Amino acid sequence: MSALPQPKANPAAKLDVGRAIEVGFRLLGWSAVTLLATAGLFVLVFFALGNFTLEGFFLQVANLADRYGVADPTRRVAFQDDLRLVSGIALSATMFLRRASLGQVFSSEAGE
Repeated sequence: MSALPQPKANPAAKLDVGRAIEVGFRLLGWSAVTLLATAGLFVLVFFALGNFTLEGFFLQVANLADRYGVADPTRRVAFQDDLRLVSGIALSATMFLRRASLGQVFSSEAGE
């Protein structure tokens, strides 16, 4: 009886755990920076509405909070829908502008 030949392991098919973790962390960092930049756009809008003063910024945020608090549920839902739409557009624009740095996340020489 002869033993069956064992298939040789393909080195290219072997999972590089370290590289996968590195790409995961880089992707997590890219996502965090993108989300923070998108949130910064909303801060910039309120800052601009407040004439680029800290007092004006907080007055605008307080005005929004007061009006949201007294709004009826129908208007709140409409506002939330509008906010989701604007947030999606802002996030998409930020992701589009950061697309070059996303390519660096997956490049093989990124960690070297």
